[in-house]
Amino acid sequence: MSNVLVFIEQRDGKIRKSSLEALTLGRTLSQKTGGALGAAVAGSGISGLAAELAAYGAAKVFVADRQELALFSTEGYTAALDAAATAFKPSIVLVSATAMGRDVAPRFAARRGVSVLSDVMTLDVEGGRLAGERPVYSGKAHVLVTAAASAGIQVATPRPNVFPASRSDAPGAGEVVNLDLPALKIRAV
Repeated sequence: MSNVLVFIEQRDGKIRKSSLEALTLGRTLSQKTGGALGAAVAGSGISGLAAELAAYGAAKVFVADRQELALFSTEGYTAALDAAATAFKPSIVLVSATAMGRDVAPRFAARRGVSVLSDVMTLDVEGGRLAGERPVYSGKAHVLVTAAASAGIQVATPRPNVFPASRSDAPGAGEVVNLDLPALKIRAV
């Protein structure tokens, strides 16, 4: 059983399409592995996003709703994802391969001592390990990448506009879990 946690990118209280695509992919992976689907979102005034995330299958929505997270902060958003992962105990973490995701995912992975399958165009679970394809040589070729067998958490950044977003036929519970983050060391405001 593998829980899947998806980092949700939002701007001005609106969920980015690429995050809904990652959430849909996460739902597929969680159904295949028999685990639960969770979502983690950080920002200010964002608690109301849980209902929309539940429509895409999220059973739990981890919310870091703090004034100092109103604007993107690498330290703050990574801390929120890390706190959600500690609470949810996922085997798989997905972060969309956007500018923000390419900042948060490797920092989160470094905290956990694992690698990232970056910019994947396909993603599946094979023998308990994530496996996918990513482009190389300016997209002229694709290479197969797999997560380490010993990784406690497997992190991947799916490429935007590759995986279609769709609402779930059986919406998740959307249970809101407020994250109690310690004092954040945000360097710029």
